[in-house]
Amino acid sequence: MIPAQAPFNTITEERQTISDDEVIVHEDFDLSDAEAGNDVDDNRDINELEDVYIESDNTYRFFDNITLEEGLRYIAITKKLPRSTVNMLLALLRRKLNLRLPADSRTLLKTPTKVGLEIQHLLGGQFWYQGIETVLRNYFQDTIPQTDQFSLQVSVDGLPLFNSSARQLWPILIKVEELPNAPVMMIGVFCGFTKPNSITGFLQPMVTEVNNLQEKGMLFGDKMIHVKLRMFIADAPARCFIKATISYVGKHSCLKCSCVGIHEGSKVIFTSVDDELRTDAGFRNRVDKEHHKNWKSPLENLAEFNMIEDVIVADRLHLIDLGGTKKVL
Repeated sequence: MIPAQAPFNTITEERQTISDDEVIVHEDFDLSDAEAGNDVDDNRDINELEDVYIESDNTYRFFDNITLEEGLRYIAITKKLPRSTVNMLLALLRRKLNLRLPADSRTLLKTPTKVGLEIQHLLGGQFWYQGIETVLRNYFQDTIPQTDQFSLQVSVDGLPLFNSSARQLWPILIKVEELPNAPVMMIGVFCGFTKPNSITGFLQPMVTEVNNLQEKGMLFGDKMIHVKLRMFIADAPARCFIKATISYVGKHSCLKCSCVGIHEGSKVIFTSVDDELRTDAGFRNRVDKEHHKNWKSPLENLAEFNMIEDVIVADRLHLIDLGGTKKVL
């Protein structure tokens, strides 16, 4: 009779045999091959790490063209670092590297200290206007512009701040065509729970300054720069607001021609494509009275400004990126 433990012993012996075979296999294995394989893997890992370092270094190559303070300012703003964190970082760099750096983050970030005194409570909210000349001189600092003219594009639009509140911003932005690498600059902003209740109070400071700059120019050192307002850029509701015309869903709302729309259900459809075009003179003389509100836009006070051609109605954002082409695609 086979003992009760025999099956267990048999399995144990088989396992032992397999283990011996494994030992034989390991004895035939050349250790130098394993070391060579490890070297190849190590070299591959090192090369991959070098590629990562090179790629990461190229990403931040723009730091080569700015100063240390400008780099720290960029990091603090883009990463939204708290003021206490920036102060701690500045203290560490000053103490460990003996660098001449500001002691406070407000100095590093050039935080304006008198903006609160410049904010006006009007138009149904708060309005701040710093001006075109101020932002351009702040941009150039002590350098002389290479161009002889500043052609300005002005943009106005409403920006909701929160989903749970009606509070909104209405910034006035400019872009200089001759400075393609310069950022869009904010010359003024309104904050309130609705849009500004007076288009005159909102745009008149800018209109007054533009007329003055177009007449006198801007002097940088010994060089005089001419200023020209090229265009206004806005979406349909903002265009109606700044031009003081009826809503863009009205029958007389077309900004380019005098076509009168017809109601089709809840929509207004413009069926004609060859009606008389609107002109600057016709707009100012109120030829189509039903096209206008009861008040005038301060844009009509701009010198050498065409109320029809210089207010853009066809832009890529609303026609392609967010408009009909997007739906087709």
